[in-house]
Amino acid sequence: MTIGSTYPGLTTRQLDRLPRSLPILNIAGHVWHTSGDGGVNLQTVLKFSHQLLAAGWSPKTQIIHGSPLTASHSMLHIIPQVDLLIIQFLYGN
Repeated sequence: MTIGSTYPGLTTRQLDRLPRSLPILNIAGHVWHTSGDGGVNLQTVLKFSHQLLAAGWSPKTQIIHGSPLTASHSMLHIIPQVDLLIIQFLYGN
């Protein structure tokens, strides 16, 4: 599970160390009228998801849209919407 992460410099060789069956949830923030969550650009988070897809994983990507209080980089780990996504990802619906 990743929250607002891009893993710059991640190589295919490093990805190959992970089992293909590993479930991956990639959460990104998008603050109103900006290019991302204030710390990480949304397109780079989406690029990471595409890199995972190209390498054989099936990541689930969720984008949290909202204000600086609900979608900024430093807030993503403490908002209830993200908590719910994590719970559903780890334990099912």
